Order: sequence, then C-alpha cells, then structure tokens
Amino acid sequence: ILLAILILLSFKISYALEENANAINIQYQSHVQYIGWQPTKKDEEISGTTGQSLRIEAMKINTANLPKGVELKYQAHVQNIGWQSWKNEGEVAGTEGQSLGVEAIRIKLENTDKYSVQYRVHVSYDGWQDWCEDGEIAGTVGKSKSIEAIQIRIVEKQKKGTINIQTDLTNTVFNSDGIEINGWKMANVPNTTIE
Repeated sequence: ILLAILILLSFKISYALEENANAINIQYQSHVQYIGWQPTKKDEEISGTTGQSLRIEAMKINTANLPKGVELKYQAHVQNIGWQSWKNEGEVAGTEGQSLGVEAIRIKLENTDKYSVQYRVHVSYDGWQDWCEDGEIAGTVGKSKSIEAIQIRIVEKQKKGTINIQTDLTNTVFNSDGIEINGWKMANVPNTTIE
C-alpha cells in the first residue's frame, strides 16, 4: 500500500510540474535609471522600482507557451521622442544610454480571441494606475512623468458586450459604467426594451 501511495504521489507531482511547464506565461525585463537591466520578472511580478524615483528607460517582453500563431506586440512612448514603432517579443522598447524615461506603454496579443494581456504601471508622482489590457495606454502622455515599475499578466479573455436601451423617457442619460447584468432581464418600464 505504501508503494502504491508513493507511486501515486510521484505521478501527481510530475503531472503538476508538466502542467506548469506548459502553462502560458509572460516574462519581462526593465532597464532602470542608474541600475541598468534588472533580472527578468514574470506573471505579475513587479519589474522596476517603487519609492526610489528611478525611471524605466527600456523594456523587453517575452512569452512562453502561447498557442501557435498568437503574437505579442508592445510599444513605448519615450520622453522627448514620442511613440516608437511596435516591437516584437524580445526587442527593446525605449532607449539605452540616453537617460530618457518610458512614459507610457501599450501591449497587445494578436491573433487570439481566447487570451488578453493585462498590465499596470507605477508612474512618478502618481503611484500605481489601474490595470489596462489589450493595447490600452498605461502611463501618461504629455505630462513628463515616467513609468517606474510595471506588472504584466496573461489571462483568459473576458467577454464584453453592448447594451442598447430604447425608452420614451426624456432628459435621461444611461451610463454603462457600473451596470452589471447576469442572465436575461426583462424591461418593466412601458415602451422600453433591452436588446
């Protein structure tokens, strides 16, 4: 019985290790003012610094185990330069040896309806911003504030939709922020439909 338990535990451990080895992940590395290239971080770990007023000047991003055909692209907005061209995995976004901070970044996955890339940045004088995803701008443009740290993760894509409300009510504004609908809802206001 003891031998059977040991074999079963060994199988579970090797299966878990194999499953983790095949998991999709993202690795990223920051070139930080006065420090240079930091060690690679992955899956939501903090790259860069906080509380030290040191700007990120360049970044490199790679992925592992993405489905075939899915590509990662990223683009940096650099102090005194503006938006650089989109970069492929492993390419340097930003600058080295020019003392210019990365002020904003956009990251996206192409050719997938299953996964999203999410990221958030720590901006000088502002702190941590909210999470962005799939090509949205993280950081600032035109404010002369550098990114000091970043976190990146790949998640399953969340389905998004649009709600159209038609009503006879006048001077009424419907804002989709904060509205959450689960399942089917029926309109209970006369002459109103939800599509």
